[in-house]
Amino acid sequence: MSFIHKKHHLISVIIATLAFVGCRHTNANDALLTRIEQLLEADSAYAASFLIENTKEQVESFDKAHQMRYLLLQAEAKNKTWEPFTTDSVMLQVVAYYDKHGTNNDRLLANYLLGCVYRDLNEVPKAIECYQNAIVYADTLSKDCDFKTLSSTYSQMADVFHRQLAISNAIESRFKSVYYSLCIKDTLNALYDLIHITADYIMQNKNDTAEALFMKAKTTYLKHGYLKEWAKVSLPLAHIYLQSGRLNDAKEILDLYKVESGEFTSEGDLPPSERMYYYYEGQFYKIIGRLDSAEYAFRQMYYPKMEYTHQDAMYRGLLDVFRQRNNMDSIYMYTLLYCQANDSSVAVKDREIISNMNAAYKYNRLQEEAFKQREKAAATLIWMIFFIALAVTLLIISFSIWVIFRRRKRQKQAELERIQRELEEAKAAYSKEINELCLLEATHQKVIKLIRNELDTSQGESEMYRSKYEDAQHRIVEINEMYEENIKIHNEEMERVKARIEDLTRKTGVSESLDTAKSFRETTIVKRVLYLAGKSKCELSKVEWETLIRVFGQFYPTLLSDLHKAPTIKDNGVKVCILVIIKLRESDIAHFLNVRDTGISNYKAEINLALFNEKSARSLFKNLEQRYGLFA
Repeated sequence: MSFIHKKHHLISVIIATLAFVGCRHTNANDALLTRIEQLLEADSAYAASFLIENTKEQVESFDKAHQMRYLLLQAEAKNKTWEPFTTDSVMLQVVAYYDKHGTNNDRLLANYLLGCVYRDLNEVPKAIECYQNAIVYADTLSKDCDFKTLSSTYSQMADVFHRQLAISNAIESRFKSVYYSLCIKDTLNALYDLIHITADYIMQNKNDTAEALFMKAKTTYLKHGYLKEWAKVSLPLAHIYLQSGRLNDAKEILDLYKVESGEFTSEGDLPPSERMYYYYEGQFYKIIGRLDSAEYAFRQMYYPKMEYTHQDAMYRGLLDVFRQRNNMDSIYMYTLLYCQANDSSVAVKDREIISNMNAAYKYNRLQEEAFKQREKAAATLIWMIFFIALAVTLLIISFSIWVIFRRRKRQKQAELERIQRELEEAKAAYSKEINELCLLEATHQKVIKLIRNELDTSQGESEMYRSKYEDAQHRIVEINEMYEENIKIHNEEMERVKARIEDLTRKTGVSESLDTAKSFRETTIVKRVLYLAGKSKCELSKVEWETLIRVFGQFYPTLLSDLHKAPTIKDNGVKVCILVIIKLRESDIAHFLNVRDTGISNYKAEINLALFNEKSARSLFKNLEQRYGLFA
């Protein structure tokens, strides 16, 4: 670590210590988390990390929301201090929590950091998916949108695309990162991504486009006084100038980097990550013919455990130098070294790409499996909901039918009781009319007798009684007329009451017949017959037939007696009659008796003829219903 970085780290630790002391005095969870957020927003990630490290014990007393916030800020600090993530378990919990809680900015940050976790774990497909999920949560129309995190998301996604050589995707993501950085006037980050875009254009051999962007970036850097920062990123422009033969411009860039970048130590060395400068310097000296200086510059690129990409550049430069010197031994040696370094560099890149392709393949397979599982679970859930709904519907229907049945049964019982009451009332009225008619007849005869006695005693008496005799005759006529009228009225009323009695008696009989038929069909043996009807093998044992006939006789004794008395009706005829009353189809009756379907019609005709003197089979059930009160 350079002196500047050490100094920065020391200042951050001091700030964090003071903040930690202040937080201990306040002893408030919100104050602690707010302070950590302030440090992260102020780009004091090391101070935030120190504060987080020294407050771990407090987290145990936090509620769920504060714990998740603490873990989110811890991951953010870890990412900003370039400490690599080694597991995704913590961030998966955080993302799951913020998917249901917090704001869109919280979800944006959580998914972005999970993408950074997969970036460090080299799980490229998952990293890109998390970055894309994060972008979805960014509400760019809101003034509270976290444009800084959104810009970082696009920038990190571009880095992943660049490492996979998906250059067009990388450029697209970089431009979006630049746009959102400029939305919050973060000029340095915008310039950082702009410079990376020029590097991507160089990889596509679009040097003119890359140079134009470099010059735009240079103008912006110098406009804001960022000379040092411009010097640090300007080396790729020297590469463009060297390839186009603009040596003076290339020398100007190299000198600017050497003087203004601040990367050189007091001993004049560069850190390993910055030693590509020597490659561009060697190329410059090689082009102007100063081969010794070029060789020296290329050899200065060396450092222990060099990356293969740097070895490739160093050996390529030395090979060019010795090729110009025509030194065959050195040419042979550096050709081998260059080929080995180049092959190793390509092999490493191939391994990375193949590894990521395998990871992507496995990830896609897992996604497909997960999708199939989700589809299967969804289908299962739909079926469960369907069956539950069906069960509930059937339960409701069954309950409704039961309620309707009970209501109808109560209504039927009430109707039967009303009919019986009316029948008793009608019978009483009829008896009353009979009594009144008898009383009227007796009174009439008594009056007639009395008048005739008066007439008999008055005959032979004087003329004064003759008129009384004529009046008596007249009264007899009137009484006879009144008697006839009363008799007529009473007869009409008796006929009406008699008809009502017959109607009520018939209704009472129908109701009782219906109850008898219902009770008969609910017996175990009849249910057995109905269950077997329609099946391929419908047979009744001898005991079952005997039971069926016996039970039938309990409910319809008169009919069974008449069937047994009829000389032309045999056992099968009795069975056919019972099965007809149960209302089975002729085909089912034929199966039970093991006869042809046409034979059943013959049996029915024989029964109809024996009981009702009709030869037709069709009217059998109607005749049974009328005579024996059957209702099936």
